[in-house]
Amino acid sequence: MNVGLLLIIYGCNMINTRYKYIITSDWHIGSKVCEYDKLIYFLKHITTDVLILNGDIIDIDHTKRLNKKDWEILSLLRKMSKNTKIIYIRGNHDSNVSKTLSDLLGFEHCESYELNIANKRVAVVHGDEFDFFINKFWFITEVATKIYHWIQRFSTKKQVLARSLKRKSKRFIKCCDNIKKGAINYCTIKHYDVIICGHTHFKEDNENYKNCGCFTEAECSFISINKNDKIKLNVI
Repeated sequence: MNVGLLLIIYGCNMINTRYKYIITSDWHIGSKVCEYDKLIYFLKHITTDVLILNGDIIDIDHTKRLNKKDWEILSLLRKMSKNTKIIYIRGNHDSNVSKTLSDLLGFEHCESYELNIANKRVAVVHGDEFDFFINKFWFITEVATKIYHWIQRFSTKKQVLARSLKRKSKRFIKCCDNIKKGAINYCTIKHYDVIICGHTHFKEDNENYKNCGCFTEAECSFISINKNDKIKLNVI
């Protein structure tokens, strides 16, 4: 189905709404699993005071092979930064390039960001710091990442196999549960009321833990905060 037709109802809401914040993560531009058409549509139609890029915007293993749509996305972000504050939080897949890109494109770069929403302290972090598996078993993670990218190269256009293996592997190592537990514990220690993460690629919307999801699955998602301080998980 044509992306324009698929998003027409949702797009009308996007066009008519101005947000205080939009928080999005895990685009993985440069990789074959990036949902380019939805991402480009998203960037062309959102209106927000602050855009927070919550990590893994670029896939570091593919930065030497940026294509036309990759550059279009970076160009849209650069254009957007003239009137919108853009904050780039480093992720685990873009940790070596996020600072350089931020400097080049005029973004604010940081490890985490704090918001005050309806008198609540809200932390925004990528979430890999709560992923004990990639931190403890870094060599296995590196090998698995290489295999995952190899599968992308030879998978079908829709990347069904690559996406399925990604979901199953994260469920197998209980990635989502571990990130959630670690994030909530971090909230308690640091006295935050809410924490917003990415990293897992699984969207989630609980009272004190929220996850942006990603732009690498057929169903993409992001978090918005409107002028009334309502935090909402949006699905495209």
